Amino acid sequence: MFVVLAVIFVGGGFYIFEYNNFVNVRHERNALKSSISEKQSVNADLKNQLYGEIDPANLETLANGSNLILEKKPQYLND
Repeated sequence: MFVVLAVIFVGGGFYIFEYNNFVNVRHERNALKSSISEKQSVNADLKNQLYGEIDPANLETLANGSNLILEKKPQYLND
C-alpha cells in the first residue's frame, strides 16, 4: 500500500513539474512570436527608409547639390 501511495505522489509531482515546464515554454513561445512580429515591423520600416534614401532621384539631387558630376567613362575602368 505504501508503495502505491509513493508512486502516486511521485507521479503527481512529476506531472505538476512537467505541466509547469509546458506552460513556461508556451509563454516564452508567445513572447517570442510578439517579439518577432515587432522586429519584422521595424525591419519593414527600416527597409522603406533605406529605399527612400537610395532612390535614384534623391541620389541625383544630392549629387547635384554637392557639385558632383557623373563620369561617363571613369579613368579606373580604362586601365
